[in-house]
Amino acid sequence: MTLPPPLVRKTLLILTAGVAIVWALLVVLSQRPGEVGLVHGALQGCEDPDRAIGSQIAAADARVDPLYVGPDLDRAWAQLEALIERGGPMQLRAADHDWMALTWRSMPWGITDDIEVLRLQGAGILHVRSASRLGALGFGTHRTALEHLRNQLSQAMAETDGP
Repeated sequence: MTLPPPLVRKTLLILTAGVAIVWALLVVLSQRPGEVGLVHGALQGCEDPDRAIGSQIAAADARVDPLYVGPDLDRAWAQLEALIERGGPMQLRAADHDWMALTWRSMPWGITDDIEVLRLQGAGILHVRSASRLGALGFGTHRTALEHLRNQLSQAMAETDGP
């Protein structure tokens, strides 16, 4: 059974409008700021991997490895700051000496997630946390955001390594 051309056009128009409305709602909902900040000197926890993942979260399915940067912790921190200054999907939201909060906007969807980084002096580790502002509706973009950060920092560190 084939639909008459005007009905096909109308059906496609309705479907396209529906998808556009859902996408717009997700983008608008992801604009509200998530909760960030240290709790007793550590990144906030969360037991729901659809909501947040991090290197200081106890739940196994929400835990990720920290960024191991070795003895060049200050150089890694400077590289991270340089990555943020370059623009792109990461924007600085707040910072102090050993902690920073970023927002990350996924492309092409435009969904905003929150990333936090905590520098542990003397340990050679950057603890990380990425939180979805939309939970399961964020389609795992918070995990993608953290992998993007990990890859970008690793690449920047490799490019500045001496011979």
